[in-house]
Amino acid sequence: MLPLCTPSRAALMTGYYPYRTGMQHDVLFYTVPAGLPLQFPTMGDYLKRLGYATHIVGKWNLGFCNWKYTPLERGFDSFLGYYQASEFYINHTTGVAPIFGFDFRNNSKVAWEYFNVHSSIPFVKQVTNIIANHDSSKPLFLYIPSQYVHDPHQVPQKYVNLYDNSPITNPIRRQFQGMASAMDDDVGHVIAALKKYGLYENSVIGFTSDNGAHPQNAGNNYPLRGWKGTLFEGGTRVPGFFHSPLLTKTGFVYEGLMHAVDWMPTFIHLAGGIADSDIDGMNMWPSITNNQQSPRSEMIYNLDTTTGNFVGAIRESNWKLTIGEPGNASGWVRPQDVSEIGRASCRERV
Repeated sequence: MLPLCTPSRAALMTGYYPYRTGMQHDVLFYTVPAGLPLQFPTMGDYLKRLGYATHIVGKWNLGFCNWKYTPLERGFDSFLGYYQASEFYINHTTGVAPIFGFDFRNNSKVAWEYFNVHSSIPFVKQVTNIIANHDSSKPLFLYIPSQYVHDPHQVPQKYVNLYDNSPITNPIRRQFQGMASAMDDDVGHVIAALKKYGLYENSVIGFTSDNGAHPQNAGNNYPLRGWKGTLFEGGTRVPGFFHSPLLTKTGFVYEGLMHAVDWMPTFIHLAGGIADSDIDGMNMWPSITNNQQSPRSEMIYNLDTTTGNFVGAIRESNWKLTIGEPGNASGWVRPQDVSEIGRASCRERV
């Protein structure tokens, strides 16, 4: 993936390296009047052309300064979630005073009914309703970019209590672990709904993080170097998997090279379509499902000249080249040092 959420989502949705779409530099914050350029079709656009019902539940973060940048104009039939990079889980506010506001939408409507309701509740309900009411004669694409485990740490206490007797003593890390467990429950509800309404046996589920973890927020990438926001492996190498009853080989770890841009053409292939020939992504399905060599031997982590300084990283086979400043921290944080709050604490460990 990319070091931050907006570039990763742009790559995931379009199959293009973010430096080709202008989304390579940073997160789209609430004051930025920009979005994923309209000339680039999204995964939703492709799948809708192939006859799919398309829905998004969760985080967008690819632009909202004009309705044309929002999900309903980018290939999705429905949207429940928020436009920004992050927000509070319960009151759904974001920003810094005096620019501060409520960010939760049901399609284009402001969803005030979910004020002071933890986001996982309407998200799970929405996904379940979509599956329950789906016309099974039509294919379905559900994009569920979970709010978990992004900061701030807000999770029902029952999930934190799961770690009462664990060796984790740091309260921030225990909250983080609780959020991961809550997300696991949410995924379980999705699987249960697919099974209940007869969609599971013909489904393919892909799961990935959008960037590396940050020790400041109780995440950990050890033994990888660096963290979120850096071009080191700790900022870009993330866990991911496919799950499907259609798989003939299961229970193995795929060692091949895969980039964020590869998700889109892989899913388009599964849907029976063909992505544009000039994208950067590759169809990974045959290689992953048969545990064969990846078609990719090289990739671009990112290229960014927007600050006036050239920053980038590329990989060829097992060799990696970084140019410029790959991140604001260049070392390793041991698991026992995670969640000592404050960036200074992280820097002292490198």
